[in-house]
Amino acid sequence: MQQKEKFPILLFSVYAVYFAGQAVQNAYQSLFLTQNGFSPSQIGTVTAVTTIVILLAQTLFGYISDQSEIKNRMICLLYIGAFAAALLLFTARDAGLILAGLALFGGFFSPLVPLTDDVSTSLVGQNRKYDYGTVRMGGTIGYAVMMLVSGYLLNDNYRVIFLILAVSLFIGFFLFLSVPKVSGQKKKKKQGNMRGAIFGNRIFLFLIFFNLLLSVGETLYSSYYPIYYLTIGGNSRMIGVMQFVCAISEVPCLFVIGRIVRKIGTGKTLAASAAVACLRWLLLYLTANPVASIWIGLLHGLTFASTNYCLVNYISRHVEEGAQASSQVFKSTVSMIFSRAIFGYIGGVLYEACGPRSLLLLSSAVVGAAAVIMLFWSKNRERSLQI
Repeated sequence: MQQKEKFPILLFSVYAVYFAGQAVQNAYQSLFLTQNGFSPSQIGTVTAVTTIVILLAQTLFGYISDQSEIKNRMICLLYIGAFAAALLLFTARDAGLILAGLALFGGFFSPLVPLTDDVSTSLVGQNRKYDYGTVRMGGTIGYAVMMLVSGYLLNDNYRVIFLILAVSLFIGFFLFLSVPKVSGQKKKKKQGNMRGAIFGNRIFLFLIFFNLLLSVGETLYSSYYPIYYLTIGGNSRMIGVMQFVCAISEVPCLFVIGRIVRKIGTGKTLAASAAVACLRWLLLYLTANPVASIWIGLLHGLTFASTNYCLVNYISRHVEEGAQASSQVFKSTVSMIFSRAIFGYIGGVLYEACGPRSLLLLSSAVVGAAAVIMLFWSKNRERSLQI
């Protein structure tokens, strides 16, 4: 089998092991911090500080990737850095060392997704018989499987999440070494052109704004809902099952999302995904039943998978080649700096002042507004949004 025929399987596997590690971080990092004496407001502060570091790191690594001769090399370097930081966190006991370790880990770990998306869409674009959604499904499956077994692996010792992360990064690094090389734009594109490609594209900037609104709910959910879930009768194993249900709900969506977008258009697809997210947060606000909360997670796939598919493919089709990696990183960074740094901190304050359910109601209101805005904004722009 030739290398170009192997790459979908390799990328599928890379996404699978990466998101298997990310799964335990998303689901249990707040519980790890709580177990080590951090209050909800302190968790919000930790989130804000680490997000600022991630912002700077992602911006830097995205720019270097676009300017590099081979983009794969930057990704391999990030794997090595994230692996070392995960081992540091596994052994850390001091609060200051934990904060520094999380910032260092986030700086290396977070850029891996947008930069891998950039490489994936470049390779998929060279062979139209493959689709980004099918390749990206590896991440969904890896995430789902890990969530199903993570509760048993951790056994309420949340420090183990960083050992699991180290193993997934170790495996991912060696898998990525076999991915076909994708060239950057070294000495071909100037920084000014890259800025123009990002900040001169008003449609792209609006899509980033929309993604920011949707990410608010996901940030508040991943940061604080696990803590609240334990107070309504849930446990770490049920959290794992709940996250498994959320992840596996992406699979059917990824199978059909390409056809849905071609049939109804990108704008309506994005508006529908926000409406489903609004319903999800509202239902979680209305129920305090831990079992019902698990089944409500089925709505996750219709939101995250479809939104991510539309934005990643829009960048691949409408942003000039020399700025695609930076654009993928910019998409991730903007939602991160605002939703995690600002709303992550505000969420911790609201959690203590108004209770955890207030975060769910806030999330529902924000994404509901996003659905209405997108529906009217995209009405006469479908041709420009076509992917």
